[in-house]
Amino acid sequence: MPLEEISAVVSEPDLQTRNHLIAAHLGRLEASLARTQRAVASLRDLLEQPAATASIEHRRVPATHAAAIAETIDLPDALPWFRGALGELNATLAAQHLAGTAPPGGIFDTDLFANERGEATIFVPCASGLRPLGRVKPFEAPAAELAVTLHSGAYADLDRAYGALATYVAQHALGVDGPVREYYIVSPLDSADESTWRTEVGWPIFATATSA
Repeated sequence: MPLEEISAVVSEPDLQTRNHLIAAHLGRLEASLARTQRAVASLRDLLEQPAATASIEHRRVPATHAAAIAETIDLPDALPWFRGALGELNATLAAQHLAGTAPPGGIFDTDLFANERGEATIFVPCASGLRPLGRVKPFEAPAAELAVTLHSGAYADLDRAYGALATYVAQHALGVDGPVREYYIVSPLDSADESTWRTEVGWPIFATATSA
C-alpha cells in the first residue's frame, strides 16, 4: 500500500471509513491480479497452442467519411468502452436517419498497447451530413496501407491475430509508425454469439506492390 494511503488508514478514527480505505486498496490489488492472470493465460496458450499460419493480405484503404468517438482510454477499459461507443454511434446515426455505408472500424494508438493508455477511435462510415451530438463527431478516417488478417471469434483471442501480423511485418521489414486498425465485419451489434464475430486486424506497412 502506498505510504500516503497507509497514513490515511492509521490516522482515520472511524472504523467504517478505515475499512473502506483498506477494501478499496484490496479491490485495486484484485484487479491487477486479474490482469496478470489473463496475461499469463494468454502467453501460455500461445506457447502450448501455436497459431496456424495466418492468411495475410496487403490492402490500400482509402480515406473514409465517418461518425466517430475518440477518447484517451486505459487498456483494461478498452472492451467496455468499445461496446459503449459502438452502441452510441449506431443510435446517433439512427436518430439522424443516416445509415452506415461499411462495417465499423477502430483506430488505436500504439501507446495504448505499449503503455496501456492511449487514444482510441471507433468509427462508422456514413454519408456526410452528420450533426455532432454528445461524444459523436464527424470524422475522416485517413487512408492507409495495411497488412490485414481476419480473426474469427471472441475479442479475448485477438492477440493471436496481432501476434501473427507483428511476426509477418517484422520478417518482411514492412512496418511503419502509425496506429493499428480493426474492422468489425460481424460485431456484438450483429450477433450475441461470440463464435460468429469476425474482425479484420490491420497493421500499418510500407507497401511494395499493388494490393490484392
